[in-house]
Amino acid sequence: MSDDNSPSDDWTCELDLGQDWLDTTEDDETGAMITAEHWVGDPTSLRQFLAGPAALLTLNCYGEEGVSQPDVAEVAAMLVHRRGFVHQPEITYLDVPAGPAVRVAGPVINRSYGGLRREKGHIVTFAVAPPGKDDIIELTVAWAERRHAPELAALADSLISTLRLLPAIDEGASASQ
Repeated sequence: MSDDNSPSDDWTCELDLGQDWLDTTEDDETGAMITAEHWVGDPTSLRQFLAGPAALLTLNCYGEEGVSQPDVAEVAAMLVHRRGFVHQPEITYLDVPAGPAVRVAGPVINRSYGGLRREKGHIVTFAVAPPGKDDIIELTVAWAERRHAPELAALADSLISTLRLLPAIDEGASASQ
């Protein structure tokens, strides 16, 4: 797998965003496999446009062919270290259709402008270790407003059960047919 957060050539990911999310993957420049925004109310209204999305979703894939996949407990420790959690996050181990997973959730402090600005937020991150793959799939839902925390955490929890690994379609082969 390369550094561009794409899975190996033989599979890809699918996530059922439903009606609650606006898929922004085509406009994304981070290299994430899937990105989306969750809007409370009508995203086309001026009030919502000015307020911005209530939550952001990213789905990434990490790994290298031939390098052993860490187990989900090791990944949980990496996530806790990597994120700026305010206190020890909630860590839950579970099985989802795509494989064994860990859920790491809690309030975070995001630093921007060289560490001068601190913003509080909340994240729910799932790391999935698909059986037989060298990759770890990471699904993160992040938001700033505490008042939406229960609703958005539940929305993140419902999304992970829709994550599927699918065989990749060779677009070159299908275009020539």
